[in-house]
Amino acid sequence: DNSKEKAPVYNWKPATDIYDTESDYVLRMEVPGLSKENLNIEVKNGMITVGGEHTYGDNENLKGNNLQERRKKSFKRSFRLPKNVDGKKVSAVLKNGILEVKVPKPEEVKPRSIAIH
Repeated sequence: DNSKEKAPVYNWKPATDIYDTESDYVLRMEVPGLSKENLNIEVKNGMITVGGEHTYGDNENLKGNNLQERRKKSFKRSFRLPKNVDGKKVSAVLKNGILEVKVPKPEEVKPRSIAIH
């Protein structure tokens, strides 16, 4: 039988840190080996969803008794956003296998100094 079996896709859950700064909510996710073309970010209905897929190419050169431990893997993670954030102002940077997504805080939740008279 010459039919090729498709390698299964494994689900994977990248380690993620979420914290806030004075001006932003920040999501940092470990995505080693992924390029920005293999990632997608969507903001919808008060949620931010980050997804991606890691492929290792078509391993046609593997014939006979070979060891193949690297597999196609994908992930999709969703996080609830705080109220009143503007999804159009979300920014993302991928550097050294870390995806950093910044969600600007609405003005009403940013800390402000109060003058004492």
